[in-house]
Parts: sequence; structure tokens; C-alpha cells
Amino acid sequence: MYRRSKKYQQLRARVAQSLAAKERKRLNQVDKEGITPTLPDLRKKIEITSYDMGEEKIITFELFQSDRIDCYKVLVDGKL
Repeated sequence: MYRRSKKYQQLRARVAQSLAAKERKRLNQVDKEGITPTLPDLRKKIEITSYDMGEEKIITFELFQSDRIDCYKVLVDGKL
């Protein structure tokens, strides 16, 4: 395992403080407005139009929120 220098640790601490301050500012703004941001379950919709073989075919990908940040539940033309 690599050692982390004191300078690197200080940098990480400053970055963490900066992110925490930014989050506090966002939460304070939400409190002032009285609105909590809610994200929809459907995050992205991708439509692909294919013109192969002389016919037009549309394929739809719907990306829904999942329990992980970096993953989606995907429906392709309405099928999981």
C-alpha cells in the first residue's frame, strides 16, 4: 500500500471542507426556498433511429434510478 504524504493529506482535507461547505450552502438555499429537490425515477431517455434495410426503426432506452449511483435500471422498448 502506498503512503500518503502530509501535503496530500492536507489537500484532501481542504477538498473535503470545500465540498462540505458547498453542500451546506445548497441545503441552506433549499431551506430558504422551502423546496426540497426531488429527482424523478426516470433519469434519461435515449431514442435511436435506425434507417437500415430501407425501413425506419426506433429503439428506445429508458434509464431509471437504481440503488447505486453509477448504475441504472434499463428498459429497452418497454422490456427490462
